[in-house]
Amino acid sequence: MNKLFTVSFTALTLGLGLSGCLLGPASDEDEVSIDVDQVQIIGSSGNISITGDIKANVEINSVTCKVLDAVNAEVSPSLIEVDKDVTPVGEKKLDLEEDLKLRLKISAQACDGDYTLKIDVVAGTAERSALIPITISGVKTCSVVTEDTLRTQKVTLGNQTAAAGSALDADFMAVYSSQQFSAPSVQATIDLWFGIVSGGTAKMMAPSVATGFAPVSNNWTTKNSTKILKVSAAFDQIKTQSQINALWTETGSVSSVQIAANDVFVIKTVEGNYRLLRIVSASASESGNAVVIGRIK
Repeated sequence: MNKLFTVSFTALTLGLGLSGCLLGPASDEDEVSIDVDQVQIIGSSGNISITGDIKANVEINSVTCKVLDAVNAEVSPSLIEVDKDVTPVGEKKLDLEEDLKLRLKISAQACDGDYTLKIDVVAGTAERSALIPITISGVKTCSVVTEDTLRTQKVTLGNQTAAAGSALDADFMAVYSSQQFSAPSVQATIDLWFGIVSGGTAKMMAPSVATGFAPVSNNWTTKNSTKILKVSAAFDQIKTQSQINALWTETGSVSSVQIAANDVFVIKTVEGNYRLLRIVSASASESGNAVVIGRIK
């Protein structure tokens, strides 16, 4: 059996003489070494014995083991379990296979790839770790799941006297004009209303608070209570749904917000989805427009 490597460690005990001079290492310094045989490529599920030995000049106090994946995260025992007997008391030498019965239990659900068996040993004041490369090939091929990048959609919203519609369904970045949102079925889908409030302030509002805008306040059957959260994230760096979801918090969310160019918002839509919007431009004039870009599926 080829030896993978041997690691050893000496815990030095230093002292001072009566004159204050630094003395050399004491003769009873603690030492430990780990000598592990190379693990062949694992091609099937089942039990794999780990062979080699641990040697120390004092009692070996503990031996602990775990398996790490390619990014050094501990692997779940349901996939690769490290099984061994309790560390014997009073021993200065341990055979990994005979004394510890150290073995890996490879599940049929363990993904092919590179792993590391980490063995930590304490003997007196000496501590040592060994990292044993392990490769699984032929158990299970696991495809890497990547999240789709959301596409962007740019729309223009208009104040009451502007040509563009004022109502936005943020789920699909669809804009509706007064002729289109007269139907209750359309009103029920509207998440945001763009308008210029008194004082010349451009705002995005939930329909439930868009008072003073004739069609919303007077005629709508359904006025959704959309939540709006301003965030500091860079729009161009948030490209997936999970990234958008991670930005959301109820704390700080509002029903009405003043908008300006380059503001970024997460919208909790009437459908319960989270959408990311960036304000490209916003005019506060009576016939002004707001240009908005959003990420949608």
